[in-house]
Amino acid sequence: MGVNGGGRLRRRLLADDQAWKAYCMNDDRHADPDVVLEWLDYAARDLHGARTLLVGGDFAWVLVLCQQAVEKALKATIVSQSGEMPPHTHKLLRLIELTGIDVPQEMAEFISDLDLSYIESRYPGGGIEPTEGLDEHTVAEFVAETEEIVRWLSSRLS
Repeated sequence: MGVNGGGRLRRRLLADDQAWKAYCMNDDRHADPDVVLEWLDYAARDLHGARTLLVGGDFAWVLVLCQQAVEKALKATIVSQSGEMPPHTHKLLRLIELTGIDVPQEMAEFISDLDLSYIESRYPGGGIEPTEGLDEHTVAEFVAETEEIVRWLSSRLS
């Protein structure tokens, strides 16, 4: 990448970083109802990305996007219930606690597995290859279960 391209990229990254910092620093703002729809839209985008990467065989990133879809659906639930922005965490089990929703045991176990897969897929050093033991059928089941959870959470929005 030439100097000009690199400068544009740096400016874009800086703008994104500034937008993220503004979002993070604005914890006291109340969310308007459109924010719930935005969270759900982002969850849908993550699911679309997961399905696309599944076809391409990038199983580790499919798992990351499945976790992100559930995270965003949970955050939509929190915003819907409280009218406030959700906390800045990726921990799905913590987000479930904050919703107060009684999640079925089987779903909670899957969500716990999804949390672990997310960490293993994004961060090295755990001694586990993120795609070890995974095949297209297994990962497709992850995507299907994730879609069901997002639908289930969406159906409980107030």
